[in-house]
Amino acid sequence: MTCHGPQERIPPGVLEELRARYPEDQAVGYSVGDFRGAVSVTVTVDRQVVPQR
Repeated sequence: MTCHGPQERIPPGVLEELRARYPEDQAVGYSVGDFRGAVSVTVTVDRQVVPQR
């Protein structure tokens, strides 16, 4: 939450660095439990794998 939490709780040095490195970033103001994004991965298997005994 140090970088993405409520703007008023981000330490001044961190906020300054975020603004310098990511001037267009809007990823602040989040609370614990908020989602910023998600990733889904799907793997297709072309053949059945039979374990050897």
